[in-house]
Amino acid sequence: MNDVERQQFLENRRNRYQERRKDMNEGERQQFLGNRRNRDHERRNSNIMEHQIHYTGAMDVRCQFCGALRFQSEQLNCFHNGKVSLPPLQEYPENLRLLFDADGAEGGFI
Repeated sequence: MNDVERQQFLENRRNRYQERRKDMNEGERQQFLGNRRNRDHERRNSNIMEHQIHYTGAMDVRCQFCGALRFQSEQLNCFHNGKVSLPPLQEYPENLRLLFDADGAEGGFI
């Protein structure tokens, strides 16, 4: 929907509401507005409920085999409980290390 169509849609909706309210008595008008407020309130609350925050706690459990941090609730079978052993990582080549460490235009990208 482009801007012109949207403006036309909103104008038509305003006109429909004005026509509807014009034919209502005060009690009907209050009920209509109350229903509209409730509907808007429910719509806002339903959006909030869809996006609730889930907190898993601190990432403070350290693996006894590799030293990696994890959440308490994570079920992790790291290195198959010590049965797998990996060799230590080798040093990065100089040009790659500079990308990690250097400041300025040449590095600091990664």
